[in-house]
Amino acid sequence: GVEFDLLGWDWYSQMEKEYGIDACLEDLMKYDMDVIFCETNISEAPEKYRAEYLSGLMKKLYNHPSGKVKGMIVYELMDEPTHDNEKERTYGLVCADEQGNAIGLKDAYLEIQKLLV
Repeated sequence: GVEFDLLGWDWYSQMEKEYGIDACLEDLMKYDMDVIFCETNISEAPEKYRAEYLSGLMKKLYNHPSGKVKGMIVYELMDEPTHDNEKERTYGLVCADEQGNAIGLKDAYLEIQKLLV
């Protein structure tokens, strides 16, 4: 009985193999509400591929003919080089040192930035 006016959806690259972004979008469009992809990224990929994947996904989502996709949030802004889970250490769009200082922008950051300007 709770009413809401927005769907939040996490989307990770491994879901592409199992489900496919097009099928996901088709299912989400059945609801009469806007959608935000709340958490998305790709693990264990070369940075060039990560940049292509995230910018391509962003273009696909924002250009969806329904106009219902209102946002995409990339997990996460900065690397966490001291995280216990090795996969979690390099999800960031910004390289960070072990003290959490930004030390450089990754290709994915630069590609997404181009789309936002």
